[in-house]
Order: sequence, then structure tokens, then C-alpha cells
Amino acid sequence: MAHNKDDSDLYTIIKVVRNEDLYQQIGRDVYCDLVDHDKVHSFRVHNSTPFNVFKEIVARQFGVPLQLQRFWVCLKRKNQTWRPYQTLTHEEEKQPVCELLTDLILLEGLELGPDLRTFCLRFKTEEDILFFFNRYDPEKEGIRYVGNLFVKGRAMPEDILKKLNDMANFPPNEEIELYEEVRFAPTVMCDLVDQKHTFLANGLENGDIICFQKAQPVQTKCRYPDIPSFLRYLGYQELQVAKLKVIALKEELKEAEENLSALIRGQHN
Repeated sequence: MAHNKDDSDLYTIIKVVRNEDLYQQIGRDVYCDLVDHDKVHSFRVHNSTPFNVFKEIVARQFGVPLQLQRFWVCLKRKNQTWRPYQTLTHEEEKQPVCELLTDLILLEGLELGPDLRTFCLRFKTEEDILFFFNRYDPEKEGIRYVGNLFVKGRAMPEDILKKLNDMANFPPNEEIELYEEVRFAPTVMCDLVDQKHTFLANGLENGDIICFQKAQPVQTKCRYPDIPSFLRYLGYQELQVAKLKVIALKEELKEAEENLSALIRGQHN
């Protein structure tokens, strides 16, 4: 149904990020952060609509039953990245959608239940932290999303290494290096995760992205042997593209000025 342009302030645009979006976009449309906001499903919802009613709309759109939905509010950090911050409480879900702190929310992925036939919502405690994991392949010079996990903040990275190897189709005892993707702009920042300290001691929190790869030998012939070097390369490429766009814009402006000058001269002649 068409809407009048004047009633836009009566509606809230909610963009829903799903696990499927991460699988599709990371390594293709985006290499840093989680998703391209313009390429996820958007809903135009009246401001007065309670969020738990909006969940019914989501259920019809995506086929995810109400009892299997858990939503995270995504907030923009000081480093300009968007990450899931905290889950919506039952009380918050009773509020109108216009009360949301953001127009971007994450619909947490489901997992197979104990019978391997049905889906369930993963159990979450207050001390659980939600991480997203990307695998880097230095030979193919590619990053791909392999899933997300709840981890205990006071746990050690070694506690999940076998799980990560399984997610990446590595051998169970493969030695791997973990990096926290901190930011991409204005400069790339990607820190090695100290596997001798807990996740909390590493300064990790909800929504953080951890990239991992096989531990690199001392000598390697790959152009970008580790994740930081690959991300710096991507940052350089993006900078070059931005410079070319600026040059092209300047040329267009110069051409427009010359055309305008010629038009003015023609009018005076």
C-alpha cells in the first residue's frame, strides 16, 4: 500500500540482520564489520506497534516461530562499527517500536536441538558473550564467516579451539591464531588475541568479531600471510578507490565549469 510522504514520521524503519546475511555478505560485500545495512531486510512499521507484535511480522516473513526469536539491539561504537550490544528484554518487547535505541537489530541464529531434527534457541546466561567468527585463508586471500558462539567471559580461548577448528573444517588439533577485528577506518586495527588470558582479560565484549587462521610457519610465500596484513591491504585498496572517485569528481566539476563559461560567453556574443 502506498504511503504519503508526509506520514514518514509516523513509521519506524527496522532493519533485521540474520545469520544468513553474514554468510552471504562477509568476504563478498563486506570484509570488515558484520553487514552492509542497505542489503538486509527492512520493515516499515507504525511507531505505535509493540515490538512483540512486530515479532509476528518477522515470523511470517522469515518463518521463525515466536518462541525461537531472540533479538539484539545493535549500536554504533566510538570506532564507528556497528555491533550487537544486548538482547531485548520481555519488558522492552512490550514497548512501541519507536522506543528502540536503533533501527538495526540482530535476529540471533537458531541451532539444532538434541534430536537433530528440530531447532531450539540457545541457552544464554548473564556471563555469556556473543562472538562472531571469520576464517582467513592466506593462500586464497579470502575471509568467510563461519558462525557465532556464546562463550564465558572468564573462559580461555583454548576452551573453544576445537569448536573453531570444526567450524572451519580444520583438523581437530590444528594450531590457530585468533585476532580481534577492532576497526577498519580511519585506519585498520586488528589485535592478536592472547590465548593465555581470558576473553574478558583480552577486552572482548558482546558483538566482537574474531578472525582466525592456521598458525603460520616462520617462512611463508603468501602475499598477506596473516589477517592484519590482509586487512591493511583491503584498507589501502579502498583508499585508492576513494582517491580515484575524488579525481573523477574534480574532473566533472572542471568540465561543468568550462561548459558554464562557454555558455556565458555565448550569451554575451
